[in-house]
Amino acid sequence: MTQRAFNTSLILLAAVVWLSGTSFPGGMLGILLALAFVFCIGVPAVFVVITIVQAWRLLQQRDLDKARSAGFGVAVLLALPLIGWLSLHAMTH
Repeated sequence: MTQRAFNTSLILLAAVVWLSGTSFPGGMLGILLALAFVFCIGVPAVFVVITIVQAWRLLQQRDLDKARSAGFGVAVLLALPLIGWLSLHAMTH
């Protein structure tokens, strides 16, 4: 993943997190996320730790494209619970 693609992906992820806190898109995202959790039990914290270690090793090996990809994976795994919480809060209001 190039630096430009990495920055664009992080901006889009931030936009999704922001939209999950609003009333209409947030409620829809909450419903979709709830359905995903019903079928796929959620993201265990072990995956986050494994992805962080993988990104760290790739960064030490100076493989920046793969390290950015792994770092974006960490950002997505950490953003999912936040999106779920914001969407749930948006659905209740």
